[in-house]
Amino acid sequence: MSAAVELKVNPGTTLQIGFPCLRPDSAFSSAPFSVTPKIIESCIKNALLNGWQPNESGATYKYEYTKHT
Repeated sequence: MSAAVELKVNPGTTLQIGFPCLRPDSAFSSAPFSVTPKIIESCIKNALLNGWQPNESGATYKYEYTKHT
């Protein structure tokens, strides 16, 4: 499962957040997992610390979520 994040005004590089699970409506999903606003916020903050620059144009910035993120 993944989520995409970009600035609302003057978007530049998109942040793609990968989650280590399938979508909950998938026939192959084994364990329920909810992506909450708090998790998205944490991923955005960590991606910024790791080099994501949302104001600049360029390739999609990929970030993998772990439960330790």
